Amino acid sequence: LRDLTEQIEVEKALEELGRECDTLIRNAATAVFVSTAVSQSGRLDALFVLAAHGRMIWRIAHVYLQRPALRDLTNLYANVAATAFVAGELDDAEISEQVEPVISSALGAVSLSVPGVQAAASLVITSILTGAANAFFTLRVGIIARRYCGSLVAADRRALRRSATAEAAGLLGAIVRKGTARISRALWDASKGKVGGV
Repeated sequence: LRDLTEQIEVEKALEELGRECDTLIRNAATAVFVSTAVSQSGRLDALFVLAAHGRMIWRIAHVYLQRPALRDLTNLYANVAATAFVAGELDDAEISEQVEPVISSALGAVSLSVPGVQAAASLVITSILTGAANAFFTLRVGIIARRYCGSLVAADRRALRRSATAEAAGLLGAIVRKGTARISRALWDASKGKVGGV
């Protein structure tokens, strides 16, 4: 057991818990990216993303609190929702500045990874854009939840949302690249199978 009477020890413990949560957040964002990129169904995507966010926030709460009370969970969900969806809206231009380089990089990779057929490349690009948007949103929600749980002081919602947006943009690149490779490979294998069958 660790002595948590000193503030520096508390901060170290919170850092360790934060790293554990980062793994949960990346896994959730990867699942959202692949699922929503492949499904291409707006209503199903919305339900899946909402369920994934609820499950991710629940897991983050259990990392920090182990057995959070219903009141704690309710407060956490309310604070995350207020920060991610309502308070301190960021300009679309500001978000696009953070995310555009990541998407451009991924789309450049797609043109190389999908040989030949223009229609298949167009389908992959549309899928990547859908998946990337949902994965970015998932990352941001997860980061906000982690920061609420791991904060020692009350957080300013606007500042929290702004910093979570920047951090999510930094994590998005690896998720998009990995997910893009999986989707491109699956489409290529499927197209080879159909051509072979013909």
